[in-house]
Amino acid sequence: MPDNKEQKKNETIKPSPKTPSASAKTQTESKDTEPVKPADEPKKSTGPAKEGSTDKKEKNSSTVEKNPSELSGVVSDAEKKTDKQTTAQKEATTADVKKPTEIAKIEGISKSPIKEADPKATAEKTAKSTPITSSPTPQAKEPAKDPVKGVKITQIFADRLDKPDEKALKSLPIPKDGEGFSIRLHPDYFYDFLDHPFSINREVADYKDLYDSIKLNGINEPVKARPRDGGGLELLSGHRRHDIAKQLNYPVPVVIVQMDDDSARIEVVDGNLHRQDIPTSELARAAKMKMEALARKAGRRSKMEQLTNPAKRTDQIVAEDMGMSRNQVNRLIRIDSLVPELKKQVDDKKLPFNTAVELSFLKPEEQNNVLDFMKKEEVVPSLMQATELKEASRAAQAAEKIALKPGNKTLSAVPTPSDKKFSPIDEKKIASIVKPRAEPEQKYTFTSSELKEYFPKEYIPTVSEVKRKVFDALDFQKKAMERSKARQLEKAEAKAK
Repeated sequence: MPDNKEQKKNETIKPSPKTPSASAKTQTESKDTEPVKPADEPKKSTGPAKEGSTDKKEKNSSTVEKNPSELSGVVSDAEKKTDKQTTAQKEATTADVKKPTEIAKIEGISKSPIKEADPKATAEKTAKSTPITSSPTPQAKEPAKDPVKGVKITQIFADRLDKPDEKALKSLPIPKDGEGFSIRLHPDYFYDFLDHPFSINREVADYKDLYDSIKLNGINEPVKARPRDGGGLELLSGHRRHDIAKQLNYPVPVVIVQMDDDSARIEVVDGNLHRQDIPTSELARAAKMKMEALARKAGRRSKMEQLTNPAKRTDQIVAEDMGMSRNQVNRLIRIDSLVPELKKQVDDKKLPFNTAVELSFLKPEEQNNVLDFMKKEEVVPSLMQATELKEASRAAQAAEKIALKPGNKTLSAVPTPSDKKFSPIDEKKIASIVKPRAEPEQKYTFTSSELKEYFPKEYIPTVSEVKRKVFDALDFQKKAMERSKARQLEKAEAKAK
């Protein structure tokens, strides 16, 4: 028995040069219980700590304490008991912490504690998990493209701010097709485009605001112009900016381009449609000018081309650009067929638009006859009357064509001037259609109960007697007013003397 005890003691206690004290042992234990980060440990999450990290820490601690033989020195029996109690307490704590995880394992849930979904974290996770394609986007691969409409600036020239003479007007740089020259010039280098349909109204608020802005800041947006045959430049857009610069004697930044006549007409119209102060007659002329220019640029197309390669109608293109329907654009263009005075009445809102459209179908001399009648009688035709005048004019024109047709031997087919249906639109014809509005007659009624105070009792006057009494009273009042007026004139003359 003694030999066995001695053998067991020799197996348990190992010799060492030094035996550490209790305090040194405690420091060593606390140092060993700190969690050691392995080299391949993943990065920590910025969110709340997870149970998995605590579990690992406790496991490392308990593992160190379960192997006290690794510590150098001899451990007493009392210290062993203390170590066992401490180890048992920590294992119990670790077991309590592990319970939710173990339950989760049983139920097939993740080791991590359940948390509410964080939208930001979810979005980041989704973005990270989304595979990134190696092919570049078209925007990054393809270079920037020039727009369909626009000017490409190819050269920039030095300013010319002196007032130009004839030599200076003819020495301006002239670009080729597709080029754009940028330069700042004196306002006198510019001339209005020959077919410019718009006027400049300096009294509207929009113009005044633009004036104040240019006076303070100058012209920031360049105008557009093309070379002029006699020297200088023809303005295509920026007419109001140039007008203000001319008043202030400010330089005008310009982009000079080459442009044919029809393209220039379209450019002039498009550059002014945004204005809010355009009179109706000018808008009508602009729409007509653009439509005709588009038709010339498109050329005449055969029926086969129209079937195989259909294109938009010119009035449809103009309508879309102006924000109108085709019917509205075609009616608007009719205003350009009026004589100038009738156009002015449309612009001044004295002649209704629909009435003006109907009158536009009359010949110019017929329109002047209508205008003279309107001034003389101080009347404005209604829409129905204007439509009737249009039909009468068409009938007269049709009769005139038949009469002038060569080789027409059928005299019965030629209407005579006395025929009312085909008579020209003269003053008599206009008067028969556009009749002045007669004021409706007013009727006044008296009852016997209203008149009994002015006649003897139980006497019922006749209608003629009532009329005579009323007119006698009105005559008396009239004479009294005349006497009062005469006295006032005598007093005024006396004061004047």
